[in-house]
Amino acid sequence: MILEQNFAQVSYYISPDLYYKMSFSSENDLGLSGFETREPKIQNNLFSFDNVNYTVKMPYRLGFSLGVKFKNRNEITLGFHADGVSSISKFSFISYSPLDSVYRPFIDKSGLRTIQNRVFIAYKYYLTKKDNKTNLCIIPTLGMAYRPGNYGIVSTGSFGGSGMLTPNKTYELSYTGYTTGFNKALLFGIGIGSDIYSHKKYLFSLYLQYSYSRRSLGKEVNRMSIEDLNTGKIDKYEFSVFNRASGLYLTLSRKLFVYPRRNKDKNKSS
Repeated sequence: MILEQNFAQVSYYISPDLYYKMSFSSENDLGLSGFETREPKIQNNLFSFDNVNYTVKMPYRLGFSLGVKFKNRNEITLGFHADGVSSISKFSFISYSPLDSVYRPFIDKSGLRTIQNRVFIAYKYYLTKKDNKTNLCIIPTLGMAYRPGNYGIVSTGSFGGSGMLTPNKTYELSYTGYTTGFNKALLFGIGIGSDIYSHKKYLFSLYLQYSYSRRSLGKEVNRMSIEDLNTGKIDKYEFSVFNRASGLYLTLSRKLFVYPRRNKDKNKSS
């Protein structure tokens, strides 16, 4: 009887998760959230380099969660999500066209995406909770992001381009992705969420969560070389962008109960 009563206090579910992610990056591998703002880095009078600290480039990702919902205001979820970090960097300069001897403004952008996975445990405490009504919960989380491969710095691919800055100066650009020395990052998160009901019928769950980590699992090295055709002198510039494991997630989820409490209670009352 005690065992039956304990089981009647909980519900078990599995949920597919579709989420929209904002990624963060910084030019400092010890950066904090990626929310830092600053002016573009001007290296000389020929070009400037800038990194977008946050981006939603390629934001959609999938995962699933396993959950235990208690009869009181508590819920525990274990999630497994495919994840990744996107970043955007750009060089801005005036390019020269030798075909028509015209100078034109030019922006060369790079978009990098690193692949990683995320596992986390979330505790949900419901601030409002009424049967078959839309509710509100707060969600602290603890998780781990991890990328494929072992520890170590390895190139993950490169691309680039070239052209002319002036009639006597040429440029070459390259963007190269690398793994960092870490393949795992600890995550701490906080968020809010709600189970959405309409006419006492459960529709879906919606969550907004921020997950924080000091580590980055990938980086991009952006290089520009400028050659003076008159003297043969080559000036080289290099900028690193670190893809933070942190992220802001908007998640749409649908709980599929495999042991619903309401069915158990209905059987007991009958």
